[in-house]
Amino acid sequence: MTILEYQSDYLQNLGFTKSQINKPMTFKEYNSILSNGKKYPRQFAMVTYIKLYADKKLIENLQKFATLNNCRKIENKFTNGETTIEYKEVDNLPEFPIQEIGVSLLNDQKFRIEKISENLHIKINGKKASFIFKNNN
Repeated sequence: MTILEYQSDYLQNLGFTKSQINKPMTFKEYNSILSNGKKYPRQFAMVTYIKLYADKKLIENLQKFATLNNCRKIENKFTNGETTIEYKEVDNLPEFPIQEIGVSLLNDQKFRIEKISENLHIKINGKKASFIFKNNN
């Protein structure tokens, strides 16, 4: 069994009522309120942005990918108008080269930043969300 406790301001920001906040609830009830009763509703529409570190070999592979997917190169970015891959050239790739992944969402969400771990945060605002990765290298 796990017990989670949230600040009431945080729960109000997510749309919980005061009466919901003031009573204990199961994780299933918590998710049901967040999803308006739908079982794990899909919010993700598509990947719109990727930011990463790239060495010469990875840049060559990105160029090949861009050619196959009708992307054009603008400075240090490849884009097809819907999805953009931005890179920072480095001599040696870090162990985890991805810095950020942006996605579009199907429904508007309230602004919030969720800390998943020391190395991953999710920033949500309107119909956009970003997974922001921290590299310790």
